[in-house]
Amino acid sequence: MTSHNQPASGTEGSVPGATRAPHASTLAAFQTLLSAMASLNQANAEAAASAASAPSAGLSTTAGPATASTVPPPPPPPAPAAPAAPTGFRNHGPWVADALYLVVPAQHLQAVPEAFSFEVVLWYCITRGKWVGVTRSNSLALGAVVGVSGSHMKSYKTQALALAAFNQSLNFRDVAILD
Repeated sequence: MTSHNQPASGTEGSVPGATRAPHASTLAAFQTLLSAMASLNQANAEAAASAASAPSAGLSTTAGPATASTVPPPPPPPAPAAPAAPTGFRNHGPWVADALYLVVPAQHLQAVPEAFSFEVVLWYCITRGKWVGVTRSNSLALGAVVGVSGSHMKSYKTQALALAAFNQSLNFRDVAILD
């Protein structure tokens, strides 16, 4: 006589790979959710239809409290955002990072807000060259020093390190505009 091993889970007589029928309460909950979604879609369609037939201002012409079918006017467009940091070439302050100067700055450079980024951004400190300053632009940093005798530029991993190096050079009067 051959003996067969019974499954340990107590599912006697079950066929491997077969699925059980959903429990009645699960099925009822699913049908309730499906009905609610259908009602919401119908309400959205009715609101869109009433908004299309409403006056151009989107407000009800009848006096009284606003109803659920009244669609509020769209919000005004957002104001243009101010640039996070001034860029370009300058002959005067404000003395900040991410701007390049055609004169030696009269004060220490100040930090500018940085946008968070996952990519590595190097900061370049230019203390002697055609222009000076702290910038994120490799091409502008190289443009200031390539072909200029006695020029100096160095890259740093953070704005704070580049600013510290530039401001220390400024303290030692080692910042110069060269031709």
